[in-house]
Amino acid sequence: MISVEEFCSHHHLEVNFIYSLREYGLVELVSNEDNDFLSANQLNELEKIVRLHYDLNVNMEGIDVILHLLKQLENTQNELAGVTKPVEILPQARVNVKKFFCYKEK
Repeated sequence: MISVEEFCSHHHLEVNFIYSLREYGLVELVSNEDNDFLSANQLNELEKIVRLHYDLNVNMEGIDVILHLLKQLENTQNELAGVTKPVEILPQARVNVKKFFCYKEK
């Protein structure tokens, strides 16, 4: 986990930006005494959000839509990867079937 202050300092951001992301439901913070922390598993997505907002001037609503579409795209790609795997096995199965039916006893 990394503190919000440390993340913002490293990326030259205002802390309020992270709290705005939390209000939009784009990040989750873990509070411990007087500090708020970001979990390590959301740092890649948070850096993507920072780039979208500051480099491309995408607002919070736009970021939400983009992240949703990216997740849908990833899910679709995973589904397609699952569909193509059995197709790759079929040529091997055909060879085995041919050997089975073409075998002649002597």
